[in-house]
Formats: sequence, C-alpha cells, structure tokens
Amino acid sequence: AVATRRRGEAMVPGDASANAAAAAASSPRGATPGIPYDSDMLRFLRGSNFAPLDLALHECQRRDPPLYPEMVYILARTGSTRTALEHIVRDVGDVRWAVEFVETHDRELWSDLVRHGVEHPRGFLGDLLDEVGSYDLNPLELVSKIDRDARIPGLRDKLHRVVQQYAFRAFLHELGNRALEGDALQLLRSFNQTQRRALRIDPGTARCASCARPLRMAPGPLARPAAAQALRAALGG
Repeated sequence: AVATRRRGEAMVPGDASANAAAAAASSPRGATPGIPYDSDMLRFLRGSNFAPLDLALHECQRRDPPLYPEMVYILARTGSTRTALEHIVRDVGDVRWAVEFVETHDRELWSDLVRHGVEHPRGFLGDLLDEVGSYDLNPLELVSKIDRDARIPGLRDKLHRVVQQYAFRAFLHELGNRALEGDALQLLRSFNQTQRRALRIDPGTARCASCARPLRMAPGPLARPAAAQALRAALGG
C-alpha cells in the first residue's frame, strides 16, 4: 500500500505505528519503488528531470518535522542509498519500508540493516524477522547473527514463519527453473527443425554463400582461369 499524505503533512520521526497508520488511504498510482508513501512533492520530483535536487533536499530537511520520504527519494536518486537507509531506520523506524528499500535499490545494504537489527533486538529485530521472509533477501545472514541471550518476543514463531516462507520461495524457484528448462528444450527443437528444413530457391539467380558463384553454371571450362589452372594441376594435366 502507498500512504498518501496531504499537503504539509509530515511523518512522525521514530514512530513506526503512526507512520503505518498513515497508510490507511492507499493510492498505488504514481508510487515510487522502495518508497511506500506518496505526496505532491514526490510526484513533482518524479515528473521533473530539471529540479535542483540539492535545493529540494535542503527544503525537506528544514521542515519541522523533516519530509523523510522526499529526502529518501532524493538521496536514492543521487546514489546516497546508505544515508537514505539510515533515515528510514533511525528517524522513521519503518522496518517494512527499510526492507523494501534495500531490495529495490541496493541489496548490499542488507548487511547494514542486519547489523542495526542485531544492535536493537528488543523491537527492530523482531519486526525485521517478520518482514524478511516476504522479500528476496537472505534470511540466514540475519538468523545466524542473533545473540543466544537475545530476548525477542515470539522468536520461535517468527523463525518458523521465516523457514516456511524461505522454503516456499525455494519451491517456486524450482518450479520456475523446470518451466524454463522445458521452454528452452522446446525452442531448441524448433530451431533445429528450422535449420534442417529445405529452402526453396531460384537456381537462375541463387549464388553460393561461400564463393558467390551462381549455383547453375553453363557446361564447359571453369569461368575463372586461375581456378581452372589449379584444377588441371591437381589432376596432373
């Protein structure tokens, strides 16, 4: 869902529940990948290739509270994906948005997100376990770094759900690979039959693809003296 914010409405820093509640009115049209929120400012930035991004970023930062979705979009567009992720994680606290941003923009940031989750096991890590199974990211990197002494409410159920989701994704990948193998084999057979099929040509105008000579030649000596001389030498005459 894409949360549509009214003009002048900003997100609540660090309040993930309040920010999730803002998604009640969804508007998928015009959504930006990796940013589950929409606004007039975001639509303007998406539709303009000449907007001064540095000035727009400064204007978003000076608002109280800052316009974090717009800041994340500008930073991602300028290649500062790590800074954008830090705003999502530390200032907004939206775990689902953080995971979606990593999958959409820069998968190398997954290790940064895992590190932040391990450092905050009470809240962020539990929410991260709830979300990781729904995305094409490696859950083993997250699960393997959970401290044995970490106290996470509902950890067993969360891990069970992660394993089930990962197994389901692996099953879907296997089915997709089987379908691709079948399609590739069928296309190979069709290509082979096409290559072996005879072609209808006009002997009067067709020429050899190697020497460019006509396929039908009048009987008599070879047209090329050099070729005829080479043939006589080969025959010993």
